[in-house]
Amino acid sequence: MAGTVMDITARRQTEAALRPSEERYRNFSELATAYVYEVDVTEPCWVPSVVMGAFERTTKLTLDGVRARGGWQHVIHPDDRDAVLAVLRRLHAGQRVVTEYRIVDGEGETRWLRDSARPV
Repeated sequence: MAGTVMDITARRQTEAALRPSEERYRNFSELATAYVYEVDVTEPCWVPSVVMGAFERTTKLTLDGVRARGGWQHVIHPDDRDAVLAVLRRLHAGQRVVTEYRIVDGEGETRWLRDSARPV
């Protein structure tokens, strides 16, 4: 048998020190009434790759539910899609945007969202 052994004491201590702050952040995130997301809008199916906060509580959808609808563009209320596409052009031009639009949530209800986004 051949093997290697590493001293991981420092890593374990760091992980233990981070646990309380991670738990605190998770609590804040779960209690928030807003959510933070990241999505690649150059992809044909706009499904967030990262979501933190009240996404499911706000939209009554999971990421799989958004994917099943064909992406976020199909969650946006049909009357607001053109306006949101115009906002996307501004994002592609490197501008930060704040916009309000409606979605049809996972229960079929119309909800108004205020979306603040910036390109990354």
